[in-house]
Amino acid sequence: AKSEIAKNKMNDQKLQKLKYAHFFTDEIPLASLLKSLAYPQKAAPHPAMNIRFELYESAGKHYVRSTIDGKPMNFAGSREGVLELDTFLKMLYPLLYFGSID
Repeated sequence: AKSEIAKNKMNDQKLQKLKYAHFFTDEIPLASLLKSLAYPQKAAPHPAMNIRFELYESAGKHYVRSTIDGKPMNFAGSREGVLELDTFLKMLYPLLYFGSID
């Protein structure tokens, strides 16, 4: 399954060395990203808006923590913006690629 391929890529040595990546953009691509994620927006994105997707491991499981301006981005099934990686990928893939990840 594609979710397993994504998980296996996490063992890539190049990715293991990557500790931090930061991308900058303006408000229009941020609005597109939020719309693609089906994240409800009360207002247009503002300059210096900060959207983070943090990947971490705990007890052998991988998790994604999503925040917007430091506040949790709560998707279905998340707790304080935290989802298991597999759940996050299964939610994200159909929204961005119009298909199933399995």
